[in-house]
Amino acid sequence: MKKIIIHFILLTVTTLALGKHTYQAKRVSHAHPKSEKHVSAHHTKKSSSSYLNERGIPDSSLSSYLVINADTHDILVQKDPNEAHAPASLTKLMTLYLVLEAIQKGKINWEQIYTVSPRISSIGGSRAKLWRGEKISIRDLVKATVIGSANDAAVLLAEIVSGSQNSFVEIMNQRAHQLGLTQTIFRSPHGLPVPKDQPKDTTTASDLARLALALLRDHPNILEYSSVKETTIREGKWRFINTNKLIGKYPGMDGLKTGFTNDAGFCLVATVKKENLRLISVVLGAPTNKERFKYTRQLLDDGFSRYTNIFIPCKGKVFDLSIHHSSQKVDQGIACGNLLFMVPKNKASQVKFSLLVSPSLILPIAQGQKIGEYVATLDQEILAHVNVEAKDEIKKAGVFRRIWGGS
Repeated sequence: MKKIIIHFILLTVTTLALGKHTYQAKRVSHAHPKSEKHVSAHHTKKSSSSYLNERGIPDSSLSSYLVINADTHDILVQKDPNEAHAPASLTKLMTLYLVLEAIQKGKINWEQIYTVSPRISSIGGSRAKLWRGEKISIRDLVKATVIGSANDAAVLLAEIVSGSQNSFVEIMNQRAHQLGLTQTIFRSPHGLPVPKDQPKDTTTASDLARLALALLRDHPNILEYSSVKETTIREGKWRFINTNKLIGKYPGMDGLKTGFTNDAGFCLVATVKKENLRLISVVLGAPTNKERFKYTRQLLDDGFSRYTNIFIPCKGKVFDLSIHHSSQKVDQGIACGNLLFMVPKNKASQVKFSLLVSPSLILPIAQGQKIGEYVATLDQEILAHVNVEAKDEIKKAGVFRRIWGGS
C-alpha cells in the first residue's frame, strides 16, 4: 500500500490593513520573549473605530486608547496608539517595575526600614505626607505608590533603589529601551509636570501597553497590591483608598494604575481577568475622572463580549505519520509546545487543526529535527502553529523497499 504523503504548506502570515478582514488582530512585539513555550494567535479580529462608535465609545472624547490580550498580545482595538502623550502617574508603572525587580534580586526587601530624606516632604500632588526623619518600610512605600499614587513614596523608593532621583530616572529610560518602549522618555519617578523650560516626559498608549505586559509577566505580584480597594500604612494609622475606582466594582478588575495632570487629562491602565482571558486597557486623555472609568468599562465589556482564548495543551503530543522513503511504515513526530490563540466567540467551534509535514525532508532525519508544524486555522487564516519534531531517528529505507514497498 502506498504511504500517505502529507505535504507541507508554506505558511506566510501577512498583516492586513485594519477593517479588511473579519477577524484579524495586530500583535505587540516585545524585547523579551515569553517564557512559556506556546504559540500565540496571529490572526483574530481587530475592531474598527466605527464599530466601536456604534457601541458607544466616542473617538473624540479620548486622546488615545488600546485594548490588548495579555496572553496572546493581540490588539483588539486601538485609537492613535502612537500619539505622544504625557504619562502623568502612569510613570509609576516603571518605578514599580524597577522596585519589584530590586526586591526580586535581593537588593532590598519588603520589611526593610528607611528614613525619609529632607527633600521628600517638599514633593507635591498626591502624597503619603512623609515627614523628614520618619522611618517607613518598603512594603508601606509600595502600597502608598500603587494604591494611593503617592508621589513622595515613589521618589523615596527611587532614592532607595539607586541612590538618587536622577540616577533612577536614567535607569528608568534604560529599561524602557530594553522593554521596547521606543516612544517613551521619563523625567521623574512620579510623572508630575516638569518646569516649562525643561523637556517634558512623554509616552504612548502602545508603549504603556508594553510596559503593563512586562510588569504582569515579570512581576505578577504587583496585582497583590493593585487589586485591593483600600489599605493602610504606618501600622494601620494611615489609610489609602485605591485611585482606581473600578476595583471592587468591575468583576475581575485587579489593576493597574491611574494618572492625571492638566496636560495628560484623566488616564487609566487597567487589567481584568475573566475565565480564560486577561485583557489590558489603556485610556489616555479622558476629559473627566468619571469618563476614564466609563470608557474603560465600555472597552473591556466590548472585548470580553466578543472574544475568548483557546488553549490546546499539545506539548508532547505524539503524531503518527508517514515520511516518503522512510524505513518504517509508521513514523512519529512530537509537538514542541502548546497552542494559545484568541478567536471570536461565535467562531470558536469552527477552528480546525492540521498536521503539516514538509515534502522536502531529506532522510535520514535526526531525533529532534523539525519535520513540520501543528497548525490551528480559521477560515483559512492561521491562528497559531507549533513545531513538530521527529520523536526518534527516521532512517532511509533500503533500495529494495523503496522499489517494492510502494513508497
